[in-house]
Amino acid sequence: MELSFMTQAGVDDMKTHVEEHAELYRCADNTAMLAHLQDKGYLEKMEMAELSAVELLTEGDFAATDIQNVRRLYGAWRTLAPYTAADERFWAGLSHTLFWRYIHYRKDKDFAEGSAAALRSDFFFAQGRRRSLFVNPLARLWWAGYMVFDECRRDPFELLPVLAQEAFASQLVLFSSSSLMSCRETRFAVLTLMERFEREGNKVKREHLQALLSRLNALSSLTLVDMLSEEEIEERLEGVLFDEK
Repeated sequence: MELSFMTQAGVDDMKTHVEEHAELYRCADNTAMLAHLQDKGYLEKMEMAELSAVELLTEGDFAATDIQNVRRLYGAWRTLAPYTAADERFWAGLSHTLFWRYIHYRKDKDFAEGSAAALRSDFFFAQGRRRSLFVNPLARLWWAGYMVFDECRRDPFELLPVLAQEAFASQLVLFSSSSLMSCRETRFAVLTLMERFEREGNKVKREHLQALLSRLNALSSLTLVDMLSEEEIEERLEGVLFDEK
């Protein structure tokens, strides 16, 4: 599959001068934008044979389509190397080409308001590299999948709904804010507790996730969390959401 990366010069120029190209960004059709980028030499083609074609949903309620689009993008591009998925040039190129329509659908209000700061976040990494992975509307689809995908489950995306709620981006940012979440066992222990909490008829709110992370940080000050199994971490955290026995 051939994809378009944006050059670093292109990222630097377009991100700095978003205001000057506001009309190009507001167009539902990206023909004029493509002509501009190609004239400047800001796009580079790269063959990525391991990736398959993806069509993202661009109609419907975000609460439903976010979940389906994570499934579609990460499901098809699971073999993408994390270092590539953390590269601003990769997502900037795709946002301006293959997934232009998706960005317009998902961030429609930003185009109506014409906020330069919002457009920078929509098409580039404008809030620091790590945070932007979960704020950028395209990159966060892949990274949400990366955070929740569990090949050991009948449905590998079973844990996704507890994160992909109304405040999808802010929930992801909070969830990934702890460096402890880079550990698979820790991440899945927290997600499993949240999923179980909702399965029992409750609603996971921001304060629940904050409380889990707070208890996790306290636990890490007393023991090497990385040495614990997923089940052991889950056992030590479950009192945050469920009555202590």
